[in-house]
Amino acid sequence: MLVLLSPSEIDENQYHSLMGEFMASGEILVPSVLDAKGLAFHEYAQTLEDHSRGLNLPENHVPASTYFLADTRGYLHGAVNIRHGLNDFLRTEGGHIGYGIRPSSRGNGYGTKILALALEKAKELNINPVLVTCDKDNFPSAAIIQKNGGVMDSEIEINNHWLQRYWIMT
Repeated sequence: MLVLLSPSEIDENQYHSLMGEFMASGEILVPSVLDAKGLAFHEYAQTLEDHSRGLNLPENHVPASTYFLADTRGYLHGAVNIRHGLNDFLRTEGGHIGYGIRPSSRGNGYGTKILALALEKAKELNINPVLVTCDKDNFPSAAIIQKNGGVMDSEIEINNHWLQRYWIMT
């Protein structure tokens, strides 16, 4: 069984394990809120909890809820950030939901599950429809979005790369 845990519900060592694997991969962090920006873990968790309530938001950010995909042992397979609304940047590029699965957990259905659980949370937040985007060449992410009911709206070119934009009804 897989569940979404809030930042205050996860184990600090599990967070560091997740981050260590992402950092070792050399990939860009998705979602970007995984970067604690040098904060102690308890401060980082509190910051994410504040952002979910619209408190202490960085400039040009919208309220957003972050969750971690965990199995019954508390092992973290990935993370998801659900933006409660869209600003100009999110309307074009970022969408309502950004998710990432640790490299060693990929190919096992965790991406499909994290997006499905995030869509349930989005429905609770009265977000409908939900915009989800991915790079055009990210075929696994496009498949995950489509498995969760995503219908492509458009492809746009941004800074010499192509982005696909999908809408999902909750």
